[in-house]
Amino acid sequence: MDRVPALDESLKKTLGPATAKVMAEHLGLHTVGDLLHHYPRRYEERGQLTKLADLPLDEDVTVVAQVADSRIMTFNQGRGQRLEITLTDGSGRLQLVFFGRGIHKPHKELPPGSRGMFAGKVSVFNRKLQLAHPTYVPLGRAT
Repeated sequence: MDRVPALDESLKKTLGPATAKVMAEHLGLHTVGDLLHHYPRRYEERGQLTKLADLPLDEDVTVVAQVADSRIMTFNQGRGQRLEITLTDGSGRLQLVFFGRGIHKPHKELPPGSRGMFAGKVSVFNRKLQLAHPTYVPLGRAT
């Protein structure tokens, strides 16, 4: 039977030196008790859907919506690219923004007319509500 470590036991002894070093540097955790009393900063609850018209600013939301428009834009004199996808659910509009090398996957998976579930933090840019780099699940074509 394995022994149960004491709360004041060093994480080096319990987890090993490499993992203990990361825990100490990034989270300030040094003992088993520190680890047991460390709680996540935020909890993501993706089961609650929000209408686009009711999106709260600076909050994490989950929406189901249809892709109205999708386009790749260049910036920085052609050196950078961003993907802008406009969503609608009949109650409002929301813009999704993806930057960098990862733009081609969502561009391919979310063509205009398709639906998806999108989760992220709501912000405003150029007076438009947006989710930057949201997580998403494609749901196929709208019927």
